[in-house]
Amino acid sequence: MKTQTLHQLRQQVPEAQKQLYYQHCDRLMAVIYRYTGNTADAEEVLQDSFIQIFEKIDLFDPSKGSFSAWSCRIAINFALMFLRKKRSIVFLEEDLLSVNQWEQNEAISKLAEEDLQEHIASLDEKYAVIFQLKAVEGYSHQEISELLGIKTEASRTIFSRARKQLRRLLTQHKVKYI
Repeated sequence: MKTQTLHQLRQQVPEAQKQLYYQHCDRLMAVIYRYTGNTADAEEVLQDSFIQIFEKIDLFDPSKGSFSAWSCRIAINFALMFLRKKRSIVFLEEDLLSVNQWEQNEAISKLAEEDLQEHIASLDEKYAVIFQLKAVEGYSHQEISELLGIKTEASRTIFSRARKQLRRLLTQHKVKYI
């Protein structure tokens, strides 16, 4: 992001805000949609995310990372808050019963992204959220536990179960990549 643009955003220049919105709305909408699963909810979260981005633009430090990563983190946080409020997504201690380690598997990349997203969206909601955060967004289990207010072990367990559930779905559809 150009220094001049950042300065204008910090001065709350409407044209700069509009330009930023149109540059990043499609990318953030896609990220949010992966969590909400429908356009109307994603649009609501997108709007809240941009309000927060414009209000907190003073906190953005280009020396610490890209604007894309910073804005994406805000959008994901708002999507997670939305899920907690609207859908009462709950992560229970029973999710700690069995812990399996995630093994990196390059085979996920062999699936078309749309197909994979469709299968992920069909997972139980808490499994889909954890899977998105870990496998798609690249968050660590520690970061996920802080975002969701759960134990790190719960994140690992839910991720493992999500992976098993996703494997079952793919097997049922005769896709043998995971």
